Amino acid sequence: MNSLVLAASGLQNISDNDGIAIALTGITIVFAALILITVFISLLPKILAAVNEVFPEPVPKQAVAAASSPVAAATNDDDLVAAAIAVAHHAHNNS
Repeated sequence: MNSLVLAASGLQNISDNDGIAIALTGITIVFAALILITVFISLLPKILAAVNEVFPEPVPKQAVAAASSPVAAATNDDDLVAAAIAVAHHAHNNS
């Protein structure tokens, strides 16, 4: 039984069934794919710069504050909550 396993896995069996050609074909395909991935990654900054020229990112409009106080310039509830926390923290540390 042990000799059958050794005979089935020998170099002659690999040679008879074109194992070396299959292995070299697989190695070549993987190598070519890795080269393509490398080229794509190296060109990606240039591709993204060209896409950014065609489709630029929208620039958010700056909210114009009617008053000069920081609370009056707050544009949403998150800013008001952050300002309230900052005032409470300042008052707690200075008392």
